[in-house]
Amino acid sequence: MATLPRPDANQRVTVVLDEPGGGIGLIPIVDSTGRIITVIGAGSSSIGNVTIDQTLSDVATVFDHGSNRDIDATAEQITSTSYVPVFGVLVKADAANTGILYIGNSDVTAGTTAGTDGMPLSAGESLLVKINNVNKIYAIGSAANQVVYWMAV
Repeated sequence: MATLPRPDANQRVTVVLDEPGGGIGLIPIVDSTGRIITVIGAGSSSIGNVTIDQTLSDVATVFDHGSNRDIDATAEQITSTSYVPVFGVLVKADAANTGILYIGNSDVTAGTTAGTDGMPLSAGESLLVKINNVNKIYAIGSAANQVVYWMAV
């Protein structure tokens, strides 16, 4: 049994050969992020019978979500929840926010330092962050009591 390498450890494609010692003549097709989306060459008589025991999907089977209703002028996690998304985290600024949210890592700043300024989100705007844990996303506001929502898929 051989396992095709992939950057996302949460999903795995396993190739099973019916003939012991047979060569693998499969070609993985990857998207722009390096994620395997399909495999071609399966069923070729020159490599034996090949089956794929898991089919990758662009549909998540689980997700998590929440909000932080008190983002102020100090960087803080949008959530302390540890959740590993498959596709990413959608972060959205509340439509009633009066200031700007800046999204980044733990040293995010609010438009004051070029090297650490976060991605600005005005009221109602959203941002998709492809990251391996939702609790690594931080926010800081240009005004007190800003609200941010998140959904990890």
